[in-house]
Amino acid sequence: MKLTERQTSNLLMLAEYLEQPILKAAFNMENYTGEPHSAKITDCGSVGCAVGHGPYAGVPKDTSENWNAYGWENFIPSDNYMTSFREGNEPVRYNWSFAFDSDWHRIDNTPQGAAKRIRYLLAGDEVPECFKKFIEYPSNTLYQEELKDWYAKNILNTES
Repeated sequence: MKLTERQTSNLLMLAEYLEQPILKAAFNMENYTGEPHSAKITDCGSVGCAVGHGPYAGVPKDTSENWNAYGWENFIPSDNYMTSFREGNEPVRYNWSFAFDSDWHRIDNTPQGAAKRIRYLLAGDEVPECFKKFIEYPSNTLYQEELKDWYAKNILNTES
């Protein structure tokens, strides 16, 4: 995964923040918006996904940028599906999704899990094939179970 030094630093800050026992706002990977928000977003006490906790982790967000642009610029480059497919750049798509996709709520909807996924990518590990199948067909229970098993062994270091 090609990241700038700033993106790598930001991902580490975000992972460290997400590992804290108490966060500054509630956490939920299921809810995500690409809409811009005012500066008050970090003071509103609302629920946020991993990217949404970025400002709390110390990664500033411009009030005029939407959450997608913020995430792509500060953490992992563009996950524009059409661009990714057109340019044959599936790893970009899967790296972003492995760290931040809302479908993680089906597998591990915790900030600690998000931090572990970020650290997995930063270690240079490849996104597993079972995740790629899951992200294409998130409602498929067979793919969910396959990913849960892989996740327990490789991310949580436990047996499911």
